[in-house]
Amino acid sequence: MVTKLYKRNSHQEFLDFRTKVWQIQFGVLIAAACVGFPTTILYKIRVKLGDDPEYVNLVSNIDWATFYIFVAGIYKDFRKSVQNYYYFTFFLLAFGLVLEKQSINWLKNRMGCNFNRLQKFIELDLRMEAITKKWSVQVPKYDINAYKDHYLLHDFDTLKKQFRQSESEENDNATFVPYKVACRIRDFVTFSVKLAGRAPDLELSELDIELLNKMEKDKSSIDYESVPVLKNYKIEQLEKILKDAINRKYKISFLKGMQLAFETFILLILMVSVVLKANLFSLVYLLFIFKFLVSRGKTYLLVRMVSYMSVCFLAQYLLYLLNITDAISPADFPEQFQHYPKNSDSNDYNIKYALPFFFHFESFRDLKLSYLIGIGIEVD
Repeated sequence: MVTKLYKRNSHQEFLDFRTKVWQIQFGVLIAAACVGFPTTILYKIRVKLGDDPEYVNLVSNIDWATFYIFVAGIYKDFRKSVQNYYYFTFFLLAFGLVLEKQSINWLKNRMGCNFNRLQKFIELDLRMEAITKKWSVQVPKYDINAYKDHYLLHDFDTLKKQFRQSESEENDNATFVPYKVACRIRDFVTFSVKLAGRAPDLELSELDIELLNKMEKDKSSIDYESVPVLKNYKIEQLEKILKDAINRKYKISFLKGMQLAFETFILLILMVSVVLKANLFSLVYLLFIFKFLVSRGKTYLLVRMVSYMSVCFLAQYLLYLLNITDAISPADFPEQFQHYPKNSDSNDYNIKYALPFFFHFESFRDLKLSYLIGIGIEVD
């Protein structure tokens, strides 16, 4: 059985992981931007030097640095036709990281709105309303224990402790306020304060007021459900609890259906990938499909398949990167590397730089073998 403590701990562990990943991504983005923007200087120096024989070695070194900076994905091309590729890429990455950070802050502690502050905000808003709308009792008595009479679940003592917890004592688990819990807190705190202030919107009758006054003096003298306003409130809250339980049941059924749909979709993606790629990695995907179809524990298998497929995707991307050329690169190569790795002499097959790596070996120039291992060599 999954307990609330397990859910809180797993949620916190997941947030810690997301925070660490965000810090790494942000650090890499800043480092890439710091390296990328000055690369324009290399281009300007390269243009200024031109083909002057006196600076052949310097130009060669600049070209070497420019090539590998471009392959690393942090080269800022000075040409107007392609420089937006750099700006848009870094803008989208930065914007995505900002959204991710805000999401982490929201999931961690609702932007600082913990249990203590939430309860105090609700109380202060209602007390301000009592003064402005001139309730019968404009200064209701502040008593956290009074909430207990109108809270119908069994964990009030836990909430009470969190309401009184100071910021120096709170931990990460205590600061997070789930949405449904926040709604419950808002409901019973609002009702308790309005009841203590005899708010007009409760439409209290003379009988209600008389019975409430007796209850405040001696709670044991009057039954809770004998007061009409309290009885109606209890019915309303129990109805909400029952609806939540029913919705949870339908939500579980819906999620089961979504799981089945995604399992089928994953199989479809794998089969499409097998047909389109038709290389060595297709055999690995076929094994995944066969294992998935014969396995009974499909959920656990899908979790493992994510790891396996991640390794396959990483291997394919690495092969693609090691074989990058001007023909298959998503971004235009710098001006001095147009049609790379072709040389001016059509019979010259020497590769100036380390990439494309597989061109250095005669055996990999056989296109059949290259397509078999999926390294993306073009006919040209």
